[in-house]
Amino acid sequence: HKKKSGGRRPMKILPLQKEDLIFLASAKDNGFVDGYSLDELNRSFDTDRLLGFIAKEKDQSIGFIIYTLTDFDVDIDSVFVLESFRKGGVGKELVKAVIDVAMTKRLEQVFLEVRKSNTPAINLYKSQGFIEFSVRKKYYFDGEDALCMKKEL
Repeated sequence: HKKKSGGRRPMKILPLQKEDLIFLASAKDNGFVDGYSLDELNRSFDTDRLLGFIAKEKDQSIGFIIYTLTDFDVDIDSVFVLESFRKGGVGKELVKAVIDVAMTKRLEQVFLEVRKSNTPAINLYKSQGFIEFSVRKKYYFDGEDALCMKKEL
């Protein structure tokens, strides 16, 4: 007789470490078309330009968020969650972690671009208080437009 767990899985959101870069690079093989190569990730990490969080369940990496910090705002560059863990609040927790960073640093806004066709992501961002403010035509390598969204803090 197996006990049912009470819905939510035990998930941790942790600051990105060098050993997480392999998981980030593997996202490309898991349907993340705008992913990164391990070389790019290593270069960025080694120059302290790669900021982010990793979502883990037990010891398995299940998602990540990468962001850029300026003196005035935060830019969310990428959010990825393994398909089998989507719709479980992982993306929401990752976005909240970045919003917390921005608030702690007393920044004014959080920005992001999202594929116009990525309705689940757009809905996630709207649920966290982001609003659409612009469109970047042919922003992605395949010619798709990006919606620009922001959250005022």
